[in-house]
Amino acid sequence: MVCYVVQKQSWPAGGTSGSCPYCVATPAGSFLETAMKLLKCSTCKEQKPENDFTIDRHCIHANRGQRSYFCRDCEHVNRRKYLAANPHIHEKMKAYKRQQYKERAPELILRARENRYVKMYGITIEDYDAMLVKQNGKCNICGGSKANRKQRHFHVDHNHKTGKTRALLCGKCNQMIGLCREDPMILQEAINYLFRHLQ
Repeated sequence: MVCYVVQKQSWPAGGTSGSCPYCVATPAGSFLETAMKLLKCSTCKEQKPENDFTIDRHCIHANRGQRSYFCRDCEHVNRRKYLAANPHIHEKMKAYKRQQYKERAPELILRARENRYVKMYGITIEDYDAMLVKQNGKCNICGGSKANRKQRHFHVDHNHKTGKTRALLCGKCNQMIGLCREDPMILQEAINYLFRHLQ
């Protein structure tokens, strides 16, 4: 049986989740009962899993808790129609969001960076900082003290077969490892080639 909630669960960052929050947080015995609970949308009249309805924090509805009367799809359509009919409100909302992002930009950038490190390499920013101190703030191959002109941080190099984190590299050295397909023999042949053609 395919978990419908996994396919439909949306997250603030966009896309879908590979793991269902009900499967993770709910005991196995009550999973099916929770995941398959259906609610009817007042607009499209379709029956959908309760996870397809946003949470209304301002009131509690009979037989549906804090779930909205409108499914996410219908709410999205209605919101677009409302904003199209009221452009001044839309502009005010966009200005507010821009200001909010400007005020929270450092926090959001740091959070996104940490999430990326944890997801891709299994390390935290504290782990990254410890590696940087151990390498004296320099690339582990060329010894350069700058990541590159565009990026402020070094690349976290890792073994693509095992996933194990190796060291911090500048952009050029990290790219070199990738272009050589992480094959020491190719790198050695390149070294031999350069020595043969020094003159």
